[in-house]
Amino acid sequence: MEKLVFDRSVTNALKIAAAICVAIFHHSYCVWCGTIEVFSFSYAATSKLASWGIAIFFFFSGYGLMESEQRKPLATFGCFMRRRILKIYVPVLLVTLLWLPLYQPVVAGTPETWEQVAGYIGRVVSTLFWKWGDSALWFIRSLLQLYLVFFFFTKLLRKNKQAAAWALMVGGTLAIYLMKCTSNEYQAISIPLFGIGAFASYYKHKIVRRLHLSLLPLAACCALYALLHGDSGITALLLQNYGFVGIMIFVCSNYELKLPKVPLLGDLSFDIYLVHNKILEYTFRFQGCGLPLGWFAALTLVFSGAFYLLRTRVMKLARLS
Repeated sequence: MEKLVFDRSVTNALKIAAAICVAIFHHSYCVWCGTIEVFSFSYAATSKLASWGIAIFFFFSGYGLMESEQRKPLATFGCFMRRRILKIYVPVLLVTLLWLPLYQPVVAGTPETWEQVAGYIGRVVSTLFWKWGDSALWFIRSLLQLYLVFFFFTKLLRKNKQAAAWALMVGGTLAIYLMKCTSNEYQAISIPLFGIGAFASYYKHKIVRRLHLSLLPLAACCALYALLHGDSGITALLLQNYGFVGIMIFVCSNYELKLPKVPLLGDLSFDIYLVHNKILEYTFRFQGCGLPLGWFAALTLVFSGAFYLLRTRVMKLARLS
């Protein structure tokens, strides 16, 4: 092979595997959060799966976005918003509209004073347009920020590659900072993989000849985080996530991998990510216990498929597909 190539069948399989890994982790957290001994083992095992899943999502988000940009560049910010950002934001907004009536922290209680009304409206607006009432969607917030950085990155890339690289690094650092302010650093460690994915796509013709150079950003990110935090847990996750991506780059730049093509496999990974945690939160909040894994898998598949049909229809009507 003369360049790095991720066949669509391979990326679809990896994305659906990533979504399943994240869903399994959230299921184990919800079901076993009351039993300390089992929870500790479950958390340690399934959190690694979820971390792998998020690393895959970030890498292929950057890689896929750069592939789309190289095939069909979008000149204006309006076009970029319509063809890239809204394709993510509209489905999230749609699933939140369906979920909002069930989201108790927002709808609980009846406001009686003007101050309570204002606070109620503020919570509804914040939940609907940005927080979305689902802790699992922190990834989408980070991704939207990275998409905005990517737009300016591509503009600079045509004029000054060095400046573009700095812009992507600064933007990624800002996304990490915002993520750490609102959540925790364990979730933020995979954010740089978005930029690494974008560069892997842009320089895919050179990666085979300069594989040792292409893996330097992976090693640099790991070393920087390890030096800044000195946390053995973070260091282990760094080695796990960035090492896995490094192996993917090595394998796919040296071997042509193809899998049987399954319709809608890659598309459904997004819908699984959007709906799975809502099923868990709803059942736990109203029943006080988690779902058995079989029921959770079946409900997630049904609701993911139904939402896929709904969102694709809405996207066509809005002329965003």
